[in-house]
Amino acid sequence: MIYIGLDLALTVTGFVKIWEANIGRALITTKTRGVDRLDYICNEIILRIPPKDYYIGIENYAYGRPNQAHQIGELHGALKHLFFRFQIEYNLYAPKSIKKFASGKGNAKKELLIRDVFKRWGFETDNNNLADAYAIAKLTEAHHKVLTCEAAIEDYPVFQQEVLRGILNPTPKKRRKKKELI
Repeated sequence: MIYIGLDLALTVTGFVKIWEANIGRALITTKTRGVDRLDYICNEIILRIPPKDYYIGIENYAYGRPNQAHQIGELHGALKHLFFRFQIEYNLYAPKSIKKFASGKGNAKKELLIRDVFKRWGFETDNNNLADAYAIAKLTEAHHKVLTCEAAIEDYPVFQQEVLRGILNPTPKKRRKKKELI
């Protein structure tokens, strides 16, 4: 099985592919804008996905960070549409879940995640997009192995167990009561 982690960004997208004892990595960069940029990034990702035996994880939106939300939303939408057309399945993981899975802290700074990914898995990089993509690939691998019973949740450290349980059994969000207008 091949596990792929994607840290989508408009200027530098991190792509990591893990299989057996191998690691493939790529930084997908472009200076283009608009639809050309979306097309380029999506094509670069599609070209790196093997024909079969893969499991893909993508960092979901950072809802608390509205900066460039529309543009990154377009990239996510373009990639999701492309995956739909090619019948490519994927999972979305919350940024906090990825950080907690890698570092034990859901609010870890991106710069510290580089260090935590190296300490936990020995993956060396000086680029936070690649560190994020690697953490996503490792979360994707753990998620898949637990789903297919290749591993038990208890095989992972407690903080990773919490992340996996949250993914496998999400708790519904509480809805706020709307104030009635008079």
